[in-house]
This record gives sequence, C-alpha cells and structure tokens, in this order.
Amino acid sequence: SFADYATSGNPASNSLQDYEEGTWTPNSSEGMGTVYHASYTKIGRIVYVNFYVNAPTSSSGSGFTINNLPFTLAGSSHYAIGSCYCQNTSSTYVFLQGNQNSTVVNVLKEIGNGVTFQTLSGGYILGSLTYQVA
Repeated sequence: SFADYATSGNPASNSLQDYEEGTWTPNSSEGMGTVYHASYTKIGRIVYVNFYVNAPTSSSGSGFTINNLPFTLAGSSHYAIGSCYCQNTSSTYVFLQGNQNSTVVNVLKEIGNGVTFQTLSGGYILGSLTYQVA
C-alpha cells in the first residue's frame, strides 16, 4: 500500500513523516505593519504558507516584496504562484510570485508588474502560497 511505501524505512520515501507546522515573521525592505497571522505547514518538500498583514506606511515606488519565508524555495527555474487580496488595489488583480533560491515573494499585478509600497501603504494583504523547498 501507499502508506507502507511511505514508511518503509527508505529515507527517500519517508517524506510523509516529515511534517511540521508553525508560524513565521513576514517582513519587507520597508519593514512591516502589523502581522495578524502568518503560519506554515511543511510536508516533505512542500510548504503551504498563509498570512494576513498590514503593509508598512511608505511612499516608496519600489515593488512590494514579502521577505523571510520559513524555507528557501527550490532553485533552477522553480517559481511558485500564489493568491492574495490587497486592500488598496481594488481595481487591479494581484498575485504572489515566490522566487527561486530565495525566501522572497513579490506582489505583482497584471503581467509581472510590481505593486509598489506606495500603492499598498498601510493597507492589509491576505495571501497564500504553496512551494517546493530547496
């Protein structure tokens, strides 16, 4: 059975036994407003993160990133796309992009354009991302 295979004693097949959950501390290059919730669940090489934060108050035109994911994303060409809702971008659809070999998530709109700190200034962001760890 699959359960027997997953616990057969072969270290490569024990990924289902590698289970962890906890909290993490989202941050950005401009700091972070209130972190209401930031949790993760890790099963083998797959990580699920959820967060609810207030963006820092900022007039920066730089693209908003959320730093400090609990685990580093896999390398090579591995990116992860997640979903989010941003209070101050009601007329634009936004999404999350986890970056290869990093613990950084970009908040993007349209086709790869960064949502700025100024746009999100003081607004809340709810998001989730699933990715593979390095």
